[in-house]
Amino acid sequence: MVEEGFAVAFSARVFPDRPAHDHLLLRPGQAAVMREYEERLWSVVRPMLGAEDAHLAARVIYGQDEHGRWPSRSGVYLGWRRVQEFLQREPGRWEAEARAVSAAM
Repeated sequence: MVEEGFAVAFSARVFPDRPAHDHLLLRPGQAAVMREYEERLWSVVRPMLGAEDAHLAARVIYGQDEHGRWPSRSGVYLGWRRVQEFLQREPGRWEAEARAVSAAM
């Protein structure tokens, strides 16, 4: 989830004029629902963190659930929110990491 969150955050930094739902690949209404139910989603996801089941990961991250009971791209949204929180606590980290990656190339 965090990797997807960083991908969304990177997209938002490259194209800052686009709305968040575009970076998340969600319709505006879907993004609003994710915001509304964020804590509820986390309450379901928290116990699963660290699991190494590929089917579970696909269900949580992308909403690939054979019964259609899991919101599409909710794990991407949750990962993005965690990355946002991290970057708010550590505002200079993004630039420092980007410089390190750039220097290694």
